Amino acid sequence: MEIKSYLKYIKLGDIIITVFLIASVIVSSGWFWFGNDYNERVVIVEVEGQVVEEMSFPSEGEEKVVTVDVPRGEANIELENNRVRVQRMPRETCPQGICADTGWIEHTGQTIACVPNQMVVYIETPEDEEREFDGITG
Repeated sequence: MEIKSYLKYIKLGDIIITVFLIASVIVSSGWFWFGNDYNERVVIVEVEGQVVEEMSFPSEGEEKVVTVDVPRGEANIELENNRVRVQRMPRETCPQGICADTGWIEHTGQTIACVPNQMVVYIETPEDEEREFDGITG
């Protein structure tokens, strides 16, 4: 069959919906690839409820290790490739090592907690600091 025979089945609404879907895919793809600016995110380290470190991620390909004093010793926080983790600590400092077992976190809102040392490591963006409520509670 020729294309002309199919054109009689296509209506104006079909064209509008198709254009809308294509535009939606283009806009969402652009937001996904260019809308997430990793350079604006910061890593926050809290010990005993107090912020002790606020640091940005190093440049791509670089690594940064920051030592933080915790109640039972020291913790090393490692940052690289837009992600962060807590390096394994001696058993005297962190008996079970759950914080190190958490591994790398890389998304805003993810958290690493070390309960014996009352330490929390999390990632946030500058907009998160200004918000009083989360996205669900408004």
